[in-house]
Amino acid sequence: MVLEESFQAFVDAVSIQRRSFWVMGDIIAETVNGLPAEKKSLLSNFAELAHCTTTRITQYLHVSETFPPEKRLPDKPHSLYLKVMQRAKSLGIDPLELLELTLQNDWSERDVMQYMREDDPKISFRKTCPACNSMVAVITSKAGANVKCPICGEALGVTE
Repeated sequence: MVLEESFQAFVDAVSIQRRSFWVMGDIIAETVNGLPAEKKSLLSNFAELAHCTTTRITQYLHVSETFPPEKRLPDKPHSLYLKVMQRAKSLGIDPLELLELTLQNDWSERDVMQYMREDDPKISFRKTCPACNSMVAVITSKAGANVKCPICGEALGVTE
């Protein structure tokens, strides 16, 4: 196989992969929407069939439901749409509007995740609660904040 044929075969494979994520999401959505009372077990069944987590299957579902076929560009990876959906949700904005902004600016996934982030330094606090064994993670810009376990109320420490 000559080099050009190898590159073309690779591009074709990438295209097939990108389309397959949309097809999987659409199949999951159609099935779950047809049997809403069985959603949890259906997601679990799809995850078992795909040898992945239900979280991944749920992501396929939500991305498929969020972005209609006319917004699904073959030259953009499915993971970009996932990041757009996640960031829009965290900002409380319309994912389709964020997608338009992303496409207009040719943003990467990293660019999407940085959109509207404050320039303030962030302090990360992570600790396992000794009382209830819950993992507590806090990201803040406030040094000296007292952190309590949201489950049991145990004092965990101070952000530095």
